[in-house]
Amino acid sequence: MPKFGFYVQDLLSSWRGKSDEKTHPGQDIGCQLALRKSAKGETEVFIKKIVPGGSAALSAAFATGDVIAEINGINPLAKDDSSMQSLRTLLDGELGTPVWLKRKVHGCAHVPLIRRKPLSLKSTELAGLGFSFKKQAVEMDGGVLITAVHPGGALWLHGQFCSDAPLRRGDLITHIDGKRARGDSPFKGDPFSRVRLAGQRAEDGTNSQKYPL
Repeated sequence: MPKFGFYVQDLLSSWRGKSDEKTHPGQDIGCQLALRKSAKGETEVFIKKIVPGGSAALSAAFATGDVIAEINGINPLAKDDSSMQSLRTLLDGELGTPVWLKRKVHGCAHVPLIRRKPLSLKSTELAGLGFSFKKQAVEMDGGVLITAVHPGGALWLHGQFCSDAPLRRGDLITHIDGKRARGDSPFKGDPFSRVRLAGQRAEDGTNSQKYPL
């Protein structure tokens, strides 16, 4: 049975107003933001790591590798002095207050993340999508039938926080990352990585979404 898993990461002391090399931008919202060069040679802000039990993980909206276009409505690379310190300044604030992040994907909305300490959770090296399933017979067009959605798992979280209709119990998963889904499909992977599922509704509809692990 697939289980929702998490990274093991020690909590760090607050970095606000400090230049401690052990701290990182995004700590209070449960992720690590960093700078990198894109394939086009442009600087971009991306999520390097997601902390289990933190706001970013619980939002079900972000995955490792996601590029961030805006922080509180501001392009983090708009200034000429864009640096790790400028990211810290944009993210600085009191615990209990929100930070609005927007992914660099067309149509994505601003997602509010509350500055807070992460929940204490168990860890594992691999994570699943948080559902039970059984392989369908070939004569039934194959695929994987969702027999249960586990509260707290990726599929469940997606349904709680995303406006589009998620896959649910009784639906049939037909493809995973563009490949035909089977009983031995790779439903487990690196925690907080992103995967695309295509499925068929129990009432004969179709659905295709992205789910963070």
